[in-house]
Amino acid sequence: CDIKLYLDDEKLKISAPPNTPMDDWLQKIKAAKSEIIAFLKQARQQNQYNEKIVPIGRQLPLPLSFSQQRLWFIDQLQHDASYNMAGAFEITGRLDVGALEQAFSALITRQEQLRVRFVAVAGEPVVEIDNASTWHLPCVHLADRALPAALEQFRQRPFDLAQGPLFRAELYQLAEQHWVLALAMHHIISDAWSLQVFTRELESFYHAALSGQQTDSALPPLQLH
Repeated sequence: CDIKLYLDDEKLKISAPPNTPMDDWLQKIKAAKSEIIAFLKQARQQNQYNEKIVPIGRQLPLPLSFSQQRLWFIDQLQHDASYNMAGAFEITGRLDVGALEQAFSALITRQEQLRVRFVAVAGEPVVEIDNASTWHLPCVHLADRALPAALEQFRQRPFDLAQGPLFRAELYQLAEQHWVLALAMHHIISDAWSLQVFTRELESFYHAALSGQQTDSALPPLQLH
């Protein structure tokens, strides 16, 4: 459920979709009301600054964005799959699983958000980025009738924000040339726009691996202006 907390004239307000069960949430929010108000005031101050975006060093833990802080805080209150972003792609025809695995490895190396974890230091969340490494794509042979339950179980598995990874994929083979690729990420590292970038770049890396091209040259370097 998409419950939002905000300040209105210095008072804590709650916004939620109609028919959202609120009893448990209200108890948790009341218990942490002063901390939430202090956090929202601090976030509001940070948003008043309009600084030029510059690359930040990776030697030390990194701060969270305001939206990431909100999602981290919600996860501390209710650790479940509410903010999992999951989908599945049906693939028919020849599929080179090795090339697909190479494509995932190249994509994880390229996109840092697929390697981040959110850990608490002195009670405050920070971002840590893991080094890139070879990635294994789990492949499961499955009967058609078992697919819906497998996809639901895949979607409902919570992510551990501190342990990571916050992205996962599984490949289900239903027949010799019939596959389903399941993907899931936590919303703290992704949104609808970045998912489009993810799938587009994965496709580019896959075609590069199929053709024998070096995957690290399949796309131009990322630039920060």
